[in-house]
Amino acid sequence: MKFTAEQKNEVKQAIETSGEQLFLKYGLQKVTIDDIVNGVRIGKGTFYVFFANKFDLFLEISKRRQEKIFDQITDLPISPNKQVLQEVLLKAIKLFSTDDFLKMLDAPTKELLQQKSSDKFIEIHNAFDQTVLTKLNEFGLKPLVPNDVMIELMNVIFIYGIEVFSTQKDDRALRQLIDLVVSNELKGLSDE
Repeated sequence: MKFTAEQKNEVKQAIETSGEQLFLKYGLQKVTIDDIVNGVRIGKGTFYVFFANKFDLFLEISKRRQEKIFDQITDLPISPNKQVLQEVLLKAIKLFSTDDFLKMLDAPTKELLQQKSSDKFIEIHNAFDQTVLTKLNEFGLKPLVPNDVMIELMNVIFIYGIEVFSTQKDDRALRQLIDLVVSNELKGLSDE
């Protein structure tokens, strides 16, 4: 059976919705493709028209949720001001740490996704990194270190920040870490 473009979009969206619900309920490792297709009432072959495996589906859902967070951050004022940048980073970290789906992206899950997915993991990881660099550039900021080092510093901030907010710890240490990185690794910032 041939699908129209609209039907393809509807089926893909239904697969993503079913997968998202199942991943949230049971976790990545326990959900099977059979579980997903049964929820949508399609055959396995139809699933494979859209996704190479469940890991690519998981990554696609993750990407969509990350994009929504970046869209929310885009509404914040852009200024090469240290305090504004710190608040933007804190807001982004809070949004990531309160997203139940994205909280599943711990180190073991990322490693599993990297091993089991097609090239989707690298594509999404690179897109996230590029978005971070683009956002810094929008603030008129230039890293004083190579881009790959800056990305790793931001990853450390995000990982630590998500842990802080997930466990409802005091965020003073996180603010100090952000201040340290922002003050020492970016040029173009003002204190005002």
